[in-house]
Amino acid sequence: MSGGSSEVDALRARVSELEGRLAELESATGVLDAEFLSSLLNALPAFVVRVDADLRLRYINRLAEGYRMEDAIGRSMFEFIPAEFQEAARVSIGRALADGSVQHYQIRGQGGPNKLADYETIVAPVADAGGRSGVVLVAFDITEQAERQRALARSEERLRIAVEATGLGLWSWDLATNRTEWSERMCEIMGRNTPLGVADYKEAVHPEDREMIRAALRKIAGADENAWTAHRILRPDGETRWVIPCGRINTDDSGAVVHVVGGLLDVTPIRLLEQRLLQAERLESLGTLTAGVAHNFNNLLAVIRPTLDLLLDHVDRDGLPLLSEATVATDRATNVIRQLMVFAGTRRQLAGDSVDLGETVRSVVQLAQRLVAPEITLELDEVPEPLPVTTQVGEVEQVIINLITNARDALRSSRTRAPRIRVRVERTEHTPPTCAASVGGFARLVVEDNGPGVDPSIQPRIFDPFFTTKRPGEGTGLGLAISWSVARRLGGTLECVSNPHEGSSFAFYLPLDDRAEPRAATEPAPLPTPRPLRLIVVDDDEAVMRAVTQALIHGGHEVLCASSVGACLALTETRPVSAILLDQSLPDGRGTNSVAALRERWAGAKIALFTGEDVNEHERKLVDVVLTKPLSMTQLLQALQTLAVSAR
Repeated sequence: MSGGSSEVDALRARVSELEGRLAELESATGVLDAEFLSSLLNALPAFVVRVDADLRLRYINRLAEGYRMEDAIGRSMFEFIPAEFQEAARVSIGRALADGSVQHYQIRGQGGPNKLADYETIVAPVADAGGRSGVVLVAFDITEQAERQRALARSEERLRIAVEATGLGLWSWDLATNRTEWSERMCEIMGRNTPLGVADYKEAVHPEDREMIRAALRKIAGADENAWTAHRILRPDGETRWVIPCGRINTDDSGAVVHVVGGLLDVTPIRLLEQRLLQAERLESLGTLTAGVAHNFNNLLAVIRPTLDLLLDHVDRDGLPLLSEATVATDRATNVIRQLMVFAGTRRQLAGDSVDLGETVRSVVQLAQRLVAPEITLELDEVPEPLPVTTQVGEVEQVIINLITNARDALRSSRTRAPRIRVRVERTEHTPPTCAASVGGFARLVVEDNGPGVDPSIQPRIFDPFFTTKRPGEGTGLGLAISWSVARRLGGTLECVSNPHEGSSFAFYLPLDDRAEPRAATEPAPLPTPRPLRLIVVDDDEAVMRAVTQALIHGGHEVLCASSVGACLALTETRPVSAILLDQSLPDGRGTNSVAALRERWAGAKIALFTGEDVNEHERKLVDVVLTKPLSMTQLLQALQTLAVSAR
């Protein structure tokens, strides 16, 4: 028995020891949990908040600067959340309470007095001692990260706005995979829905620029940063656009190009503006040149035209046709210089007459037979009816000549077999898109050939001033531009329909005026019965002075001559004169500047300004009449006779 008792005592002692140690351990564990959790919560870089079922604050591990515990405990959590974020918090808390899941949301809340902070908040459900459910919120301050994200977003937005403002299309090219990526704007510039590979892009480049782009891409693949070059692209809709590429080349450690990123800028509007400015500069130069040349050119014609009239009495019958052709050519030269001056803006357009377009075309085509090479057939379809249009005969004649010679040159350059030019004139009810409707419809002159046609890439430019496909010395690039200008000024238009290797057709539209009777072709009026006048011719060009003097003497008039206004004022002649024929450009200034002095010196004399320059309204009012060089002898004598009659 004693042995058994001893073992029991030993076991009891052991149990007692173990119970004591367990009690100590339980006591130590309780102290350790409380201290540990308190330290842990205070050390956490987050706010830990216990919220009851009524969503009121029951515990918070720490407070933001400026707050006291009594200011927070017991108050609704939503008092510390701005109104715009409260709904997100309610939704997350509701879900956590509904299904026991862990939720999260992001808000901007109080970070201190008058200070907001960004928080990423985790929500977990928890039950209190009474079994009511609340939540624990763990809110991490992410203000710095949020600020960086907002700064990045602002930077990206500024970049987006800048890119959109410049119209830059963005692209990238991975050389390892040969893959390209395009931005939406890049697709818009190219007129495509999906990116093109590098090989396909080269085919989208304008044919004339492809070799240049192939060379540029080879340089880029070799890490040449200076390879970017402006070029043209052809969009699927056929439109040509000018673009400027730019980019950055990325290489690996060995220097091999692995990736290229860049942009494409559509500069078509700028290019078009540059072209218009260039044209304007060239037209301004043309105007300056024309103004300078016109005086001398018209002086030459002013000598030739009356001289041809004077020769009528000195040539035999066989020479009359040649003299007639020379006269017609001189008149056409006069019209050419007049049109050029109108086109260049150095002379106003004269009022038009009602003329029969069909009759005008007949006469011009007959003359043009000599301009066309013998191997080219020039045909004129029958004109079935009169086609009255209001215009200057000379400018329409020049348009017809321009279109026929343009077709002739195209046929010559192509060596077309059986070359042919066909001219037809017809009435049409069709209103061209660029014209206002005409009550009487339109007269349409069509000049077509069976030549090489016009390349589609240059068709939009054929009416541009100075644009020509001819070799230097063979064309000025003004013929079609002037013709188009004439058509538009008269309310019509000039259109081109052409396909490569199928010939070209130019249609010249003018509005019909059936209310007016076309001016009938008349024989030159006979010289008026002379009423002898005493005249002074003031001109510094001796050739003009001699030709005009001879024409006036032939008309039965007495003529005095002076090479300047000063010489005219110094004439010792005392008898009165009927009229003074005054040039505008003289050694001692513009003729109109001396009108008052001439009227004082030669009282009662009518003053006719005889010039090849344009005359403004103020200058027209200073003189009695303006006579434009050159004039035929008949025109000159008739004008002076009319002036003399008005002086009675």
